[in-house]
Amino acid sequence: MSIINYHFTFDFNPRQVAFLNVTTDTNSERLQVINRNTGELVWHQRTDGGATVKRILPVKYANDPLLTCILFDDSLTNNAAIIDGVQCELIDASTFDMSAA
Repeated sequence: MSIINYHFTFDFNPRQVAFLNVTTDTNSERLQVINRNTGELVWHQRTDGGATVKRILPVKYANDPLLTCILFDDSLTNNAAIIDGVQCELIDASTFDMSAA
């Protein structure tokens, strides 16, 4: 009988990324996140009113306030809400617990 030993090496070097945390309005139904310098659509999703949207984004969005967040009410009862100059939180992806954020 032979015994096989396995040795695993894990790379736990910090991996810096940007963390976006947006609490939506109770009347909002969609969230768009736009790079304010280029107009590029970074993220777009449906939301439940009053929900919290959590997203991991490239680290460049933690270095400068490059984002604009737009909340839409698809029924057109309320105007869109815009948050400009959003800067994400810089986090270490190898140790960050999104469920606790």
